Amino acid sequence: MYASDTKRTRSSYTPKNETEAETIRTRYDPYLKFGTLRDVKERAEDLDLRSRRRGREGGRISGGTHFDRGHLQHILSNPVYAGRIRHKQKVNDGQHPAIIDPAVWDKVQDLVQSRAAVAHGSRQKATRSPLAGKLFDETGDRLTPSHSRKNGKRLRCYISRRLVKGRSQKHPDACRTGGGLAG
Repeated sequence: MYASDTKRTRSSYTPKNETEAETIRTRYDPYLKFGTLRDVKERAEDLDLRSRRRGREGGRISGGTHFDRGHLQHILSNPVYAGRIRHKQKVNDGQHPAIIDPAVWDKVQDLVQSRAAVAHGSRQKATRSPLAGKLFDETGDRLTPSHSRKNGKRLRCYISRRLVKGRSQKHPDACRTGGGLAG
């Protein structure tokens, strides 16, 4: 269901296009079965499900493409499909009919939250680079913190600012230091 395909009155919020409502419904079962957006995306591609094509000003067409993971995440977390509305951080009952069983929507939300890499609304503790802004190379350029990962370990190093700014240019005199484990 898309905002442009709905008819809204004080007491109703119904999709005009049942085919698009069914497309939305078919995203929830694979997520409950497989538990990953990648599997839902693959299933949607197998069924050749696509976003709605829309005509724009100047004859430009947008949409009509396979759903990407971000779009699927939005569909799975949108309370409108369960007959609810979201205001700020609170989800309330809406005045429109649900196209997804609210119990199914609740199960999907629990799975999404439990499988999130970082809980929604929380912040990761920033790991500071203790020497940031304090190191300079032999030409006077500031050394900037950088990192890479190897075998799941974060390796921190400091590199000349000109390597960061002009990666495509060669700087034989630029400086790199470090390679130690980051905390």
